Amino acid sequence: MVKYSCERCGKGFSQKSHYDSHNRRKTPCENNADNIKSLIDKAVEEKLKELNNKNLIIVNEEVNEEVNEEIYTVEQQPSQSKKIKINKKKLEIVDNKLKFIDLCSGIGGFHFGLKKHNCVLACDINKCCRESYETNFNIKCKEDIFELNVSELCDFNILCAGFPCQPFSSAGLKKGMNDDRSKVYNTILNIVLEKQPRIVLLENVKNLLVINKGEVIKKIVSDLEKLNYNVSFSLLNTTNFGLAQNRERVYIVCTNKNKYDISFDFNNLENMNIRKNLKDIIDLNNKEYIEEDKYVLLEPDKMKTQKSGLIFCGYLKGNLRKNGALPNTEHLSRVHKQPNRIYHIDGVNPTLSSSEGSGRYYIYDGTGVRRLSIKECFKIMGFPDDYIFHNKTNVNYSQIGNAVSPITINNIYNELCSQGFIHDPLV
Repeated sequence: MVKYSCERCGKGFSQKSHYDSHNRRKTPCENNADNIKSLIDKAVEEKLKELNNKNLIIVNEEVNEEVNEEIYTVEQQPSQSKKIKINKKKLEIVDNKLKFIDLCSGIGGFHFGLKKHNCVLACDINKCCRESYETNFNIKCKEDIFELNVSELCDFNILCAGFPCQPFSSAGLKKGMNDDRSKVYNTILNIVLEKQPRIVLLENVKNLLVINKGEVIKKIVSDLEKLNYNVSFSLLNTTNFGLAQNRERVYIVCTNKNKYDISFDFNNLENMNIRKNLKDIIDLNNKEYIEEDKYVLLEPDKMKTQKSGLIFCGYLKGNLRKNGALPNTEHLSRVHKQPNRIYHIDGVNPTLSSSEGSGRYYIYDGTGVRRLSIKECFKIMGFPDDYIFHNKTNVNYSQIGNAVSPITINNIYNELCSQGFIHDPLV
């Protein structure tokens, strides 16, 4: 049994006379204390890195304490047990994953954008969307947002919602808050009121800014401010985040006034300009061309790159739009219905639509004309390559047209971290 140990070399002694004799040696023993401490510190640092890789915060506290060598597995003299005085790092492990809920979740655009954190609730009225969500995240989605019992919801840090766009969409009837589907928005407000999450992230269509001459967005901002939130919103385009799709959407970021004194600043995101074209993203080996007699390509001098990045280069043969179509205007994209238009891969794709279940997005690669594959549609929306598709092709096309872009959400998340609203050591 070790009663005495040399502070210099770490050797242990059971009898004091042996210990005293050791200290009186003419030739001093080897100083191993620093080496032992170095080995222990190295072991602790490696453990810190391992835990941080698991998304945990490690709080370090320096304390003087006697520590058994066996804890750190320091090799010196086998079969000898000893104690040494060192500065030991006391570890306090704190789970750093935020909790979020995903309302009107669709197929998980918000979830993929916040994938490093914990989703504690997902909800969507669409059966096929719930199936896709459950397949990709192994989370059982709630069906009806109106049946959620707010008092029974666990606490969470972030509320995400791509609330129904039909009341505001240019493709819909534009009833705004008079549309029955706007009741979903009111339910979301009630959840925010009761749970007071740190951050609220909302997404909707571009038309939200102009419907009723801007009164709808004013009301939304006012409603959220009354719930004790700093509110910011901006129109962002997926083309600015390295995605070859001209898709403008309104993003609303709300920060709880009890937690933060300032509003989120969209300035950096608005000035971001990471551009890619279709040719940078699509499968150039795909040669499933349609017959040449089914379409017309424009002369090269008629192919103009639009401000949006679109390059209209041809159209499928068929009837032109009857309203507003003048003679000799076939080279203009607006006289052709969207599913009949062909776009060059040197530019971007138009907005994917939830109403396009047939996947009629035609591209020209310099050799032939073909449709975008479903995999390519998901890619230009920013979904990961390992996304698991629904077993029905038309469902996939419809779902991706109604999805939230994960890449855009991830950029908003990173900016929230940069501005200090979220602490994430891995950003």
